[in-house]
Amino acid sequence: MDALETLPAQVADLAAQFSQFRSDVAAEFSAVRRDVRGEMAAQGETLRSELRAEMAAQGETLRSELRAEMAAQGETLRSELRAEMAAQGEALRSELRAEMATQGDQLRREIRDGDEETRRYMRVLHEELVDRLKRIEEAAPRRRRR
Repeated sequence: MDALETLPAQVADLAAQFSQFRSDVAAEFSAVRRDVRGEMAAQGETLRSELRAEMAAQGETLRSELRAEMAAQGETLRSELRAEMAAQGEALRSELRAEMATQGDQLRREIRDGDEETRRYMRVLHEELVDRLKRIEEAAPRRRRR
């Protein structure tokens, strides 16, 4: 019976030990949580730093590649535009020269035609003058020559 008499004290002692165990476990879990959170935060910060550095490096590489590509395409475009402008300029020059030559020829023809017409008119006027002078001479009394 002694065992039964000590049983409530043992149960109480066991309850106290269990309570202490629960407190210790809770404290340990809290410590583990803090440690894990600290490690996770440190690893997260390290990962963030590494990713930022990697992204910055890739961004700079991409910028450099894009600049080089844009410069090459710009030079190609400039060359193509220059060639196209030169070809169009030459075509325009040829077209203008041909048009100017045509207009020059047409102007020369018009000037020749005008000159011919002026000459004809001058001949008619000359013939009329000669004819008038003959009529005046015929109509005037003849003077004696001495």
